[in-house]
Amino acid sequence: LDTNARRNEIFYDGGKRFLNIKKNRPYSLKYFNRFEAFRTYFSDKKQSIKLQKMAGLIYSKLEDWQGENRSLKKFLESAFINILELKTDEQKNKIACFLGSSTWDILFDSEDKNIDENLYMFLDMFEFWHTALKEI
Repeated sequence: LDTNARRNEIFYDGGKRFLNIKKNRPYSLKYFNRFEAFRTYFSDKKQSIKLQKMAGLIYSKLEDWQGENRSLKKFLESAFINILELKTDEQKNKIACFLGSSTWDILFDSEDKNIDENLYMFLDMFEFWHTALKEI
């Protein structure tokens, strides 16, 4: 925990996190390669500002559009491309890797019902590297 006060954020109900936005935590070590790739990709200061905008947008839309996974996916696909300025397929596939998919096309073309879980992981990666460790 990055501060002593944040220990109050930890509540469990039946073995799961009580707060919906933190329900994916804690992570096992098999996810650390995603976290490391995230840090490597967003280590540039120009990318950091864009990442902060993207994280704020994801936070607001996850709350507003609960249950609207299809609309949320379409909106976030264009938001990722525009905010992070993803021009090549290689850049898009790196972002898809953070979101739990092998390619961008598979991520946004499939009928994945768990897009919110992957977005929560993206936000957890942002919090871990930006807020807790202050490396991004």
